[in-house]
Amino acid sequence: MSGRTTPDGQTPDEGGSSAAEPGGHGTIALVTGAGREQGIGHAVCRQLAERGMTVWLTARTESAVDTLAGRLRGDGLDVRGHV
Repeated sequence: MSGRTTPDGQTPDEGGSSAAEPGGHGTIALVTGAGREQGIGHAVCRQLAERGMTVWLTARTESAVDTLAGRLRGDGLDVRGHV
């Protein structure tokens, strides 16, 4: 036993989802190149957010960021945008 704990206070062998586990709630993902709705970046944003992650998407234009992040948030997903 290493004496380590996860951010939620559990030891790694106690199980449960934590921010230290990839894909768990509390994980933040940054996806670049998500400026086209039919693009791979946008699909990745959706899939990661559907797994419970907070997703920051980036694109070249503010209008693309606002539109796409807004649509994903409208679907109840935790998606934020930045140019």
